[in-house]
Amino acid sequence: MVVEPLSLCRTSRYSVPRTGNPGGSRTAAKAMTTFMTITENVPIAGTQEWQVPFTVGQVLEAPIFFTPESVRAFAMMTNDSNPLHHDAELAADTRFGGLIASGTQTTALLLGSLANHLFPDNASLGLGCSFQLRKAVPANAELVARWTVRRIIPKPSLSGVLVDLDGVLVDARGTVFVEAGATIAVMPRDALRRSHAT
Repeated sequence: MVVEPLSLCRTSRYSVPRTGNPGGSRTAAKAMTTFMTITENVPIAGTQEWQVPFTVGQVLEAPIFFTPESVRAFAMMTNDSNPLHHDAELAADTRFGGLIASGTQTTALLLGSLANHLFPDNASLGLGCSFQLRKAVPANAELVARWTVRRIIPKPSLSGVLVDLDGVLVDARGTVFVEAGATIAVMPRDALRRSHAT
Protein backbone atom coordinates (compact mmCIF):
# COMPACT_ATOMS: atom_id res chain seq x y z
CA MET A 1 0.00 0.00 0.00
CA VAL A 2 1.43 3.34 -1.07
CA VAL A 3 0.14 6.51 0.54
CA GLU A 4 1.43 10.00 0.02
CA PRO A 5 2.51 11.26 3.46
CA LEU A 6 0.91 14.68 3.01
CA SER A 7 -2.07 14.15 0.76
CA LEU A 8 -4.58 17.02 0.67
CA CYS A 9 -7.58 15.29 -0.82
CA ARG A 10 -10.20 18.01 -0.82
CA THR A 11 -10.58 21.71 -0.21
CA SER A 12 -13.67 23.84 -0.01
CA ARG A 13 -14.93 27.30 0.89
CA TYR A 14 -16.41 27.68 4.35
CA SER A 15 -18.23 30.04 6.66
CA VAL A 16 -17.72 30.49 10.38
CA PRO A 17 -19.57 32.61 12.97
CA ARG A 18 -18.36 36.18 13.33
CA THR A 19 -19.15 36.08 17.03
CA GLY A 20 -19.91 33.43 19.60
CA ASN A 21 -18.25 31.00 21.93
CA PRO A 22 -16.01 28.43 20.16
CA GLY A 23 -16.88 25.96 22.89
CA GLY A 24 -20.63 26.40 22.38
CA SER A 25 -22.93 23.83 20.90
CA ARG A 26 -23.23 23.16 17.18
CA THR A 27 -26.90 24.11 17.48
CA ALA A 28 -26.03 27.57 18.74
CA ALA A 29 -23.49 28.03 15.95
CA LYS A 30 -26.04 27.04 13.32
CA ALA A 31 -28.58 29.44 14.78
CA MET A 32 -26.37 32.46 14.15
CA THR A 33 -27.31 34.53 11.14
CA THR A 34 -24.19 36.71 10.86
CA PHE A 35 -21.21 34.99 9.31
CA MET A 36 -17.78 35.89 8.07
CA THR A 37 -16.56 33.95 5.08
CA ILE A 38 -12.93 32.90 4.94
CA THR A 39 -11.34 31.29 1.94
CA GLU A 40 -7.92 29.78 1.46
CA ASN A 41 -5.13 32.34 1.02
CA VAL A 42 -6.93 35.08 2.98
CA PRO A 43 -4.84 36.44 5.91
CA ILE A 44 -6.24 36.47 9.42
CA ALA A 45 -6.79 40.00 10.76
CA GLY A 46 -3.75 41.27 12.65
CA THR A 47 -1.24 39.39 10.53
CA GLN A 48 0.53 40.52 7.40
CA GLU A 49 1.56 37.25 5.81
CA TRP A 50 0.09 34.23 7.59
CA GLN A 51 -2.64 32.30 5.80
CA VAL A 52 -5.07 29.84 7.37
CA PRO A 53 -3.50 26.49 6.36
CA PHE A 54 -6.77 24.51 6.28
CA THR A 55 -10.27 24.73 4.87
CA VAL A 56 -13.42 23.05 6.14
CA GLY A 57 -13.83 19.67 4.48
CA GLN A 58 -10.12 19.32 3.77
CA VAL A 59 -8.78 15.81 4.30
CA LEU A 60 -5.26 15.25 5.68
CA GLU A 61 -3.58 11.86 5.40
CA ALA A 62 -0.34 10.29 6.56
CA PRO A 63 0.85 6.65 6.53
CA ILE A 64 1.29 4.89 9.86
CA PHE A 65 3.31 1.67 10.03
CA PHE A 66 3.50 -0.80 12.91
CA THR A 67 6.10 -3.51 13.56
CA PRO A 68 6.45 -6.02 16.41
CA GLU A 69 9.56 -4.14 17.51
CA SER A 70 7.79 -0.78 17.63
CA VAL A 71 4.81 -2.31 19.45
CA ARG A 72 7.07 -3.77 22.15
CA ALA A 73 9.16 -0.60 22.43
CA PHE A 74 6.15 1.71 22.75
CA ALA A 75 4.52 -0.51 25.36
CA MET A 76 7.74 -0.57 27.39
CA MET A 77 8.10 3.21 27.12
CA THR A 78 4.59 3.70 28.52
CA ASN A 79 4.96 1.04 31.23
CA ASP A 80 2.29 -1.12 29.60
CA SER A 81 3.02 -4.69 30.66
CA ASN A 82 0.09 -6.30 28.83
CA PRO A 83 1.57 -9.49 27.29
CA LEU A 84 -0.47 -8.91 24.12
CA HIS A 85 2.12 -6.24 23.29
CA HIS A 86 5.20 -8.26 24.29
CA ASP A 87 4.77 -12.05 24.19
CA ALA A 88 4.34 -13.22 20.59
CA GLU A 89 3.80 -16.86 21.59
CA LEU A 90 1.06 -16.02 24.06
CA ALA A 91 -0.56 -13.51 21.69
CA ALA A 92 -0.60 -16.09 18.86
CA ASP A 93 -2.90 -18.27 20.97
CA THR A 94 -5.48 -15.52 21.49
CA ARG A 95 -8.38 -14.30 19.37
CA PHE A 96 -6.01 -11.72 17.86
CA GLY A 97 -3.61 -14.33 16.44
CA GLY A 98 -0.51 -12.31 17.30
CA LEU A 99 0.84 -9.19 18.92
CA ILE A 100 -1.34 -6.08 18.86
CA ALA A 101 -0.45 -2.44 19.36
CA SER A 102 -1.43 -0.75 22.61
CA GLY A 103 -4.16 1.85 22.66
CA THR A 104 -1.65 4.45 23.75
CA GLN A 105 0.43 3.76 20.65
CA THR A 106 -2.42 3.86 18.14
CA THR A 107 -3.95 7.04 19.55
CA ALA A 108 -0.60 8.79 19.96
CA LEU A 109 0.39 8.10 16.35
CA LEU A 110 -2.99 9.20 15.05
CA LEU A 111 -2.89 12.47 16.98
CA GLY A 112 0.79 13.01 16.31
CA SER A 113 0.26 12.70 12.56
CA LEU A 114 -1.37 16.13 12.56
CA ALA A 115 2.06 17.68 13.04
CA ASN A 116 3.00 16.62 9.50
CA HIS A 117 0.44 19.08 8.17
CA LEU A 118 1.34 22.02 10.43
CA PHE A 119 5.07 22.47 10.83
CA PRO A 120 7.39 24.22 10.17
CA ASP A 121 5.25 26.99 8.67
CA ASN A 122 2.77 27.23 11.57
CA ALA A 123 2.59 26.95 15.34
CA SER A 124 -0.03 24.82 17.07
CA LEU A 125 -1.37 23.91 20.50
CA GLY A 126 -3.51 20.88 21.29
CA LEU A 127 -6.65 21.87 23.20
CA GLY A 128 -8.59 18.62 23.43
CA CYS A 129 -9.01 15.16 21.97
CA SER A 130 -11.11 12.03 22.33
CA PHE A 131 -10.77 8.48 20.99
CA GLN A 132 -12.79 5.33 20.39
CA LEU A 133 -10.85 2.09 19.91
CA ARG A 134 -12.88 0.14 17.34
CA LYS A 135 -10.58 -2.74 16.42
CA ALA A 136 -7.26 -4.18 17.60
CA VAL A 137 -4.29 -3.09 15.47
CA PRO A 138 -2.00 -5.99 14.46
CA ALA A 139 1.69 -5.51 15.11
CA ASN A 140 2.47 -5.58 11.37
CA ALA A 141 -0.34 -3.26 10.23
CA GLU A 142 0.07 -0.63 7.53
CA LEU A 143 -2.57 2.01 8.16
CA VAL A 144 -3.50 5.57 7.26
CA ALA A 145 -4.12 8.40 9.70
CA ARG A 146 -6.90 10.49 8.16
CA TRP A 147 -8.19 13.77 9.56
CA THR A 148 -11.07 15.83 8.18
CA VAL A 149 -11.39 19.51 9.09
CA ARG A 150 -14.89 20.01 10.51
CA ARG A 151 -14.88 23.61 11.75
CA ILE A 152 -12.58 26.64 11.82
CA ILE A 153 -13.14 29.57 14.18
CA PRO A 154 -11.03 32.75 14.24
CA LYS A 155 -8.96 33.27 17.40
CA PRO A 156 -7.80 36.91 17.34
CA SER A 157 -5.90 36.66 20.64
CA LEU A 158 -3.52 34.21 18.97
CA SER A 159 -3.67 35.83 15.54
CA GLY A 160 -4.84 32.42 14.43
CA VAL A 161 -7.75 29.99 14.44
CA LEU A 162 -9.28 27.12 16.39
CA VAL A 163 -9.69 23.98 14.29
CA ASP A 164 -12.01 21.05 15.04
CA LEU A 165 -11.15 17.80 13.25
CA ASP A 166 -12.54 14.28 12.98
CA GLY A 167 -9.96 11.52 12.63
CA VAL A 168 -9.71 7.83 11.85
CA LEU A 169 -6.98 5.22 11.67
CA VAL A 170 -7.91 2.97 8.74
CA ASP A 171 -6.48 0.32 6.45
CA ALA A 172 -6.54 0.18 2.64
CA ARG A 173 -9.94 -1.56 2.69
CA GLY A 174 -11.48 1.16 4.81
CA THR A 175 -11.60 -0.82 8.06
CA VAL A 176 -11.67 1.66 10.94
CA PHE A 177 -9.42 0.81 13.89
CA VAL A 178 -9.57 4.09 15.81
CA GLU A 179 -11.96 7.05 15.66
CA ALA A 180 -10.96 10.41 17.07
CA GLY A 181 -11.91 14.03 17.53
CA ALA A 182 -9.48 16.87 18.15
CA THR A 183 -9.44 20.61 18.69
CA ILE A 184 -6.23 22.48 18.01
CA ALA A 185 -5.16 26.11 17.90
CA VAL A 186 -3.23 27.01 14.76
CA MET A 187 -1.35 30.27 14.37
CA PRO A 188 1.72 31.88 12.78
CA ARG A 189 4.92 30.14 13.77
CA ASP A 190 6.15 33.19 15.70
CA ALA A 191 2.90 33.69 17.64
CA LEU A 192 4.13 31.76 20.68
CA ARG A 193 7.35 33.71 21.09
CA ARG A 194 7.65 35.78 24.27
CA SER A 195 8.19 38.89 22.20
CA HIS A 196 4.85 38.31 20.46
CA ALA A 197 2.83 38.25 23.71
CA THR A 198 0.94 41.39 24.59
